[in-house]
Amino acid sequence: MTIPSLKFRGSVWVFGDSLNTDAMYPAFAMKMDPPEAAKHVFYEVRPGWTDQVSAGDIVVAGKNFGLGSSRPVAALFAELGVAGLVAEEFNSLFFRNAVNAGLPAMTVPEATSVFREGDTGTFDLSAGTWRNDTTGASGTVPKLPDLILDIIESGGVMPRLVAQGYLPAELGDLLRSSAVAMRGAGSGA
Repeated sequence: MTIPSLKFRGSVWVFGDSLNTDAMYPAFAMKMDPPEAAKHVFYEVRPGWTDQVSAGDIVVAGKNFGLGSSRPVAALFAELGVAGLVAEEFNSLFFRNAVNAGLPAMTVPEATSVFREGDTGTFDLSAGTWRNDTTGASGTVPKLPDLILDIIESGGVMPRLVAQGYLPAELGDLLRSSAVAMRGAGSGA
């Protein structure tokens, strides 16, 4: 798993409002190892999506993205190589799970109106800027707090604790894995 960047650019996949974590990560996949479970993301919403998505792509969604249970979907997106998540509104627990997994996430009002599937988008969390490179539309959003940016840039909360010396350095690569991110998700802490 690569360390995320606060700036990400890629082809966008557009989804609607109120996508819940149960639809993103079906129950039958919860007993699978992360690489296998990741193949079933959006299984109920858009079957076959994981065969089409490429590393570096970006998920754009509407309002209340990630409502429902605290299933660790963000770690599965990272496993698939998704560069970042953009939504008009995130469920707060889902947003924090994304941060804890080191997956960049940005709230962009009207994102599903500004982006169409297949557009190329550029997003910079550190500057709070976004741009639809296909149409030229661009804008700004409030910058995330430095602590949140530090956690994302570290690859998640566990790798950040390693970097700060709270956990042994030899655990660094292991703690960046999707398996650890999935096991640590759910608390919103």
